[in-house]
Amino acid sequence: MHRIYSLLFAFLTAFASCTFAKGDKNKTIEADEIIRLIDKGKPVELADKIIMGDLDFTQIKNKYIDGCAIVSHDIAVPVTFVKCVFMGNVTGFCEKNRAVNVVRFCRNTSFKQCDFRGNLNLNQNTVDGDFILAESVFRENVSLDYLHIKGRNAHMWEINAEKNFSMSYSQTEGMLNMMDAQFHSEASLQGIRCNEAQFSNMKARHSIDLSLATFNGKVIFNYAQIDGNADLSNVRFLDRVDIYKSRFANNTNLQNTTFYGKTRFNGTSFAGINTDGAIFLQKPDTEGTTATEKLKFNTICTE
Repeated sequence: MHRIYSLLFAFLTAFASCTFAKGDKNKTIEADEIIRLIDKGKPVELADKIIMGDLDFTQIKNKYIDGCAIVSHDIAVPVTFVKCVFMGNVTGFCEKNRAVNVVRFCRNTSFKQCDFRGNLNLNQNTVDGDFILAESVFRENVSLDYLHIKGRNAHMWEINAEKNFSMSYSQTEGMLNMMDAQFHSEASLQGIRCNEAQFSNMKARHSIDLSLATFNGKVIFNYAQIDGNADLSNVRFLDRVDIYKSRFANNTNLQNTTFYGKTRFNGTSFAGINTDGAIFLQKPDTEGTTATEKLKFNTICTE
């Protein structure tokens, strides 16, 4: 009887091990397999998968010469990842054969609640639809410089960037939503252009650079916490700006920035602020605003 029980236990253990191994194998997918799906014209719709290897969208076969020394790889199908883990780098940009290779995502593109273990580089890419990175975690560097998002929404709320995050000179034709975003290292949004922007509850542990940016619609920056320097110099705010009950723990630079619409800084604290050359076309609301030095708005005001 004891021998029967031993054999039965061994069988069940082996069966469980095989089942687990099979399940674990089904959960993984090679990055090259995703490229093959796109080349076959099949939409990418993956959830709860572990992507092994580097996912290089410049390997897509559908490509053409787009200007001098620029090769564009077009992805005509929707690309959707939900709760996926990317073990390698994810890229849509590279230089090879003396040409710059970029990617155009022709449909909505989503990486929601994903875990990026390697670098993410979508420099100079174009997204014709909505672009979603919401609730994703980035363990390494993120580079979205000169990214052009043509859809109505760029959802980046609750992203968590552990290392450098750069979106310099990107363009969003709709709304850029970075509500509840967390940046644990340097963050650069220098020169970005977008319509409306939502930065409420943002937490930046180091410096953040928004200099030279242009916002065509309203910008909301409520309850934000910026621990490092905040560079908002030479920015053009063409509509309403709300910076309500936020905390800027280091130097804030508003030099030569223009505020065309109604602006309020109610309840916001500044450790240091430079407004030299700033222009407010409507008188800013500063009720409850504090600074460690005397708060001065050396501005030209039409009101």
